Amino acid sequence: MTIIFQPMDASWGLSFIGHFSYLEPTNTDSLIIEAKVGRKTASKSLRQTEPLESPGDVSQGVAPCATPENVELETHHSQSTSSLDNLDLDGLPSYAGSNGDDIYRCGYRRWRPDCLQVLNRPGVLVTFLASYSFVLGFLVNGVHNVNISTIERRFSLSSTRMGLVSSFFDISGSTVALIIGYFGSGKRKPRLLAITTLISAVGSLIMSSPHFLSESYRLGSATDQMLCKIDPIIRAESSIEASALRMSVLSVPSNLIDSNSRPAASYLLSAQTNKSQTYNSENLESQNIVDSLPCRHESSGVDDSEKNFGFLVFCILALSQLLHGVGGTALFTVGASLLDDSVEAQRTPLFLSFVYGANIIGSGIGYFVGGQLLRIYVDVDIFSGEEGAPPGLTDQDTRWVGAWWVGPFLAGVLQLLLCFPLSLYGFELPQARKVRLNRVSQAHSTSASSSSPNTVRPSCSWASLRHWVKLSLDILRNPCFTFVTLGMTTEAMFVSGSAAFLPKIVENQFNINASMAAFVTGLTVMPAAIFGLILGGYIAKRFKFTIRHILKFTITFCTLGLIGCSVLWIRCDPTEIFGIHKAYRGNSSSHAGQPVTLANSCNKQCNCETNFYEPVCSPDAGIFFSPCFAGCTNKDGNQYSDCSCVSLNHTYVDDVSLLGGQLSSENCRQSCKLLWVFAALLFLSMCATFMPIAPCDSVQLRCVPEEHKLYAQGIKTLVIRLL
Repeated sequence: MTIIFQPMDASWGLSFIGHFSYLEPTNTDSLIIEAKVGRKTASKSLRQTEPLESPGDVSQGVAPCATPENVELETHHSQSTSSLDNLDLDGLPSYAGSNGDDIYRCGYRRWRPDCLQVLNRPGVLVTFLASYSFVLGFLVNGVHNVNISTIERRFSLSSTRMGLVSSFFDISGSTVALIIGYFGSGKRKPRLLAITTLISAVGSLIMSSPHFLSESYRLGSATDQMLCKIDPIIRAESSIEASALRMSVLSVPSNLIDSNSRPAASYLLSAQTNKSQTYNSENLESQNIVDSLPCRHESSGVDDSEKNFGFLVFCILALSQLLHGVGGTALFTVGASLLDDSVEAQRTPLFLSFVYGANIIGSGIGYFVGGQLLRIYVDVDIFSGEEGAPPGLTDQDTRWVGAWWVGPFLAGVLQLLLCFPLSLYGFELPQARKVRLNRVSQAHSTSASSSSPNTVRPSCSWASLRHWVKLSLDILRNPCFTFVTLGMTTEAMFVSGSAAFLPKIVENQFNINASMAAFVTGLTVMPAAIFGLILGGYIAKRFKFTIRHILKFTITFCTLGLIGCSVLWIRCDPTEIFGIHKAYRGNSSSHAGQPVTLANSCNKQCNCETNFYEPVCSPDAGIFFSPCFAGCTNKDGNQYSDCSCVSLNHTYVDDVSLLGGQLSSENCRQSCKLLWVFAALLFLSMCATFMPIAPCDSVQLRCVPEEHKLYAQGIKTLVIRLL
């Protein structure tokens, strides 16, 4: 490429012909200009330390804009503006003249007013990225998880399908990560972020669309899933048997009472015989009850049209999660790379911690807001009452379906609003040029490849495919990048598992209810995660950690986090529950000679489910897993009656409450003071776990060549989401 410099001073009477080649700028790059004066040749090295005012001004030390290869550009001072207008801005490097500086200003095309340049700072950019991260966490990790059971009930979807819907977020992210990382290198990263944010916003609006595409919700028959759902015929027979036994026991003659004021064993045997006789004598009454019951038919559950619409809803939700995966992948790959381009290496961990912390805060608030939205009736836009629901229907009714669609719709609107400020940014932030010139490369030596996205332009050609394979192998052969990625994968396994099962572990190990367990877990884990992320980023910035320092820091706190996992061994003494710790007839599992199971002859006809753990108890009867597994058929507030398993567990009965099979759901969970010791130690363990995350992400940006870091982030995302 040849540039002719026309000097302003006519007394020079010379033409300078500069021959030079473009190199990716580093802290040692300089521009070599050969000036031919007659037969003599002089060379001068011009360091590019400041933005240059004009491509045609020799006195300022000219730094030309990059142009497509094999293009000859002839520049004169008076024609510098028209020359820049012909440049391909997407291929520009990060330095240009006064007219080229427009591509770094906020705005659109030629409209780049000064009032918008207040946004063109790293602090404002990280605010927008953190806001987008907050909204994404609010919806994907918060509201959506809360809505799963409600969507299953509303559209008759199975848990298997809803599990697939949730997995499509990771499937999309792992697939798109490599594409965005490879083809997005060298492009306008803010524009790419704005486009993917728009895609994610469309996904959120699509997620809420089944509510508007479906008819209003039709209520079914009211049932209590905690009670024994015994067949009416069997219930009639059981009530006759229980009545006969109760009458026999209540009419114990005084001469058959033993010294302990209990019925004699011989009379109990006689009572069993009388019960059988009474049952036979009342067969006619039982037959009359049976005849009065409606015929039982096999129910098809839902009709074909409802099944077809349910499958359509499944496809819509899967598509929305695919689009969310695109947005989330771009945020944590392109967004992280853009932040790293715009700030000094020591500040990158702190800025990344803000983005990751906002995602965690959004997840926690999503759980809270999603739960509150489910207390609003799903068709609130149809019913105009105070509750927005049909008269007499409350959120305690099993038929209740909450307003699950409001959360996704709100998240979609917020993402649309964030698209506008992100789309205002230019090629990159103005500070990026100075940051690159002053940055010292810390890339691993084996990662320095002669090929880069600048020499082989990404395309669908064989040359591009060969370059992609070579680039992937270069990054995977980087031991620093590979082992840090695997370490972050194990951290992600622990964090994901904790998010899913830690509340249930707390509930079972400390004998507290589900809402209290969720409260303790949220109060402990979320503040610990945010505090650990920000503290880790601040320490890396405060002490100006290099890669070697960050790796030592990571090893130290990962070891502390591993030791902190021993906190899961803390637990209260377990409460003995019938069907779990001991057999139903009062014998422990070690003496029963048979496996201990929740199902027993007293509840086998109740169709009980283990999804609902609600212990019921009485001081004399003991503790049962749920009213259903206790065989209870009636409920009055917190009191349950007609519990068939109560009388079964007692050979003799001397309490009227036991005769009626009465149990209560109050005071059946006996917790202990170790709960708060566990919470304090869990907080410290979670802090140690989250502290290395942001510094490790900056290591992965530092240990690969500058032009490969976006693609390296894509590989990291692929590995973590797959494993």
